[in-house]
Amino acid sequence: MKKLIAICAAIAVILTVNGVSSAVNKISYGTVGTGATATVTPVGVELSTAIGTGTAGSAYVRLNIDGGIALNAITSLSYTSKITTAGAGGFALEVVLNTDADGDATLEGTGIDWMAQNHNPATLGYVASSNRGDNFLSGDNNPPGAGTPDLTFVTRDALGNYYYWNANDARNGFGNFWSPFSTIVPGMLPVNDIDGTDLVYSIDFVVGTSGNFDGMKAIVSSVELNGTSYAATCLFVIAGDLNDDCRVDFMDLKVLCEQWLQPPGLPSADITPSPSGDGRVNFQDFAVMAANWLIDCDTNPSDPACVPK
Repeated sequence: MKKLIAICAAIAVILTVNGVSSAVNKISYGTVGTGATATVTPVGVELSTAIGTGTAGSAYVRLNIDGGIALNAITSLSYTSKITTAGAGGFALEVVLNTDADGDATLEGTGIDWMAQNHNPATLGYVASSNRGDNFLSGDNNPPGAGTPDLTFVTRDALGNYYYWNANDARNGFGNFWSPFSTIVPGMLPVNDIDGTDLVYSIDFVVGTSGNFDGMKAIVSSVELNGTSYAATCLFVIAGDLNDDCRVDFMDLKVLCEQWLQPPGLPSADITPSPSGDGRVNFQDFAVMAANWLIDCDTNPSDPACVPK
């Protein structure tokens, strides 16, 4: 048991400091700030913001791109969603391309972090002495055209129907652009450290960032990049996949470690006996996770451990 506790402690440090990259592009979801929620439903991830909170809370679905993709290599980008409650400004989801503008192969922060922190340059790793840091392209559908709820799921082109902007050179305010992606890349670059060859390590599909999105709710079912579609939620149940990303890995083990020898939390690491556990996270749960370790139902859906939902 002492060895497992030591492993858990090491994992917590590694994940906090460096993060964990997967072998393929992966979907995640979450919130920043306050007044926003991201909830898994049978048909996708529901993103919502509160009404009139005056906060910069945002909820997002994120496509994490293993190894990154150059801005000038992005040829198509879209998402499929259903806006169930229109936001105050009538916008569809904001789309944010998080870019390693300083070229150090590390994403120090994201556009929605920057927006939630009042345009704080530090959230993008900006260093004044070198005038360098990361940046982003953030796009809004133009014209807004989403002032009423969708009757069904709609696929929106995030390149052709969106206008993009960025943070300025000092990363403390709005920068250049407000132009279509095809106009910016490569025609208007380099600007504010962004170059067409810079790598995008994640793309966020967001409800939030400003009062224009107050009271908005939308369900994201999938996103698409360069012709490859990614489901917003895993289509399979796999014992030990605690964060519903279709893979049993260190992120799930981190959740189990946090609940070790305690009653389960959310998401629950109390995974055995089926169907609802025994009220405590222990070696029985660890054994189930270990049996399915590194099984990925996205890349190998025929694995017997992958049970369709």
